[in-house]
Order: sequence, then structure tokens, then C-alpha cells
Amino acid sequence: MREFEGELQRHANEVGLHFDFTKMIPANTQHAHRLAKLMAHYNLEYQFTEALMAGHFIEGQDLADDHYLYDVVESLGVARHEAMSVREKSVYSEQLEQDCYDAQQIGVESAPFFVFDNRFGIIGAESIAVFERTIQQVLQT
Repeated sequence: MREFEGELQRHANEVGLHFDFTKMIPANTQHAHRLAKLMAHYNLEYQFTEALMAGHFIEGQDLADDHYLYDVVESLGVARHEAMSVREKSVYSEQLEQDCYDAQQIGVESAPFFVFDNRFGIIGAESIAVFERTIQQVLQT
């Protein structure tokens, strides 16, 4: 595991990211993924995801902690009660199940996994060169 973390950190450093593996808390992120769908409704999915990734990888935030998730939602200008209703009413559960099914159909078995044009995939944390080659393949097809 330490070897994998070292490799991941090296790749992250290439793009200016700094992870603190000692602070990371394993978590069930199903609710966070459903909240990302809420945030997409407001065109804030990217900002929400970036905030969660920084919280998880750098600050050691628990992505299963509703209070933390709701704080992030609220910090982006969406009402806390809307985020709470996603949990209470299991909103976006069907869409998340469909996402999981779609991921299984294209062979996603781990995270991170990056999909380009629904045809090309990169498994795990790879170098910038791998991403560049994949993007070139997508552009050529």
C-alpha cells in the first residue's frame, strides 16, 4: 500500500497536488455522489467535487460525514435543507445506480478511473504522458 501511495503522490506532484495519506479517512461516498448530482443541477458539481477532493486528500475530512458535506454545499451557495432532503428522500439514488451500472459495463473496477469519449479508459493514477496519449487517441478517432 505504501508503494501505491508513493506512486500516487509522485503523479500528483507532477500536477501540483499534495496528498496527506496519514489524514485520509476511508468512507462510503454514496451520499456525496448523490449530492454531486444536486450540485450539478446548479452547475456547481465541479466546485463541489474539487472541495471534497481537497477535504479528503489534503485535510483528512470524512466524506461520509453529513455535517461536512452540508457545510461544503452551503459554502457554494446552495441551501443546507436542499442537501438534507437528498439524504432524507434518497434523491438521485436511481441515477447513482445507473452510473454504477454504466461503469461496470465499461469495466471500471477501481478508482481513480478516467473515461474519455465513452471508449478509452485510464485505470489508476497515471502519468501526464499517459493522459496526453489517450487524449490524442480520442482526437484522432
